[in-house]
Amino acid sequence: MKKARIRVRISEKDRHYRNGMVSGATIMQLMEDAGLELSIMDSGDEGFLAGYKNVEFFHTVYSGDYIEVVGWFSRIGNTSRQVELRVHKVIEAIDGSPSASDILNPPLLVARATLIGVVTKARDRGMQVEREEFPFMDEHSIDTDE
Repeated sequence: MKKARIRVRISEKDRHYRNGMVSGATIMQLMEDAGLELSIMDSGDEGFLAGYKNVEFFHTVYSGDYIEVVGWFSRIGNTSRQVELRVHKVIEAIDGSPSASDILNPPLLVARATLIGVVTKARDRGMQVEREEFPFMDEHSIDTDE
């Protein structure tokens, strides 16, 4: 089964606070991007973000860190789609070093969220991936990464 997956290095331009920390808004933007990818897989259209059901942040992210955002559908309605998202820090920059980093094994859960996206029937172009590859899990198989 495919999931939307985005892995990025957080750059100096992404830092928001003096100590190099990234704002939660940057993390949420990446989560939205994963939701858009799922929407395109499902309907051929990005649709729009109707809202977040919940957002939780557990650890800080700093410039130089690598994070991975993974998303999948947990519910699909007539026009709405519920997306489960998890953000993990997979590589952590070593404080005080200009280039050294540690690979985190296991990765560190940084944030999780549930968002609701909508694609109107007029914009829905049908599935863009094979049904077997579609990123959908029912509520009994969602891994909460706790």
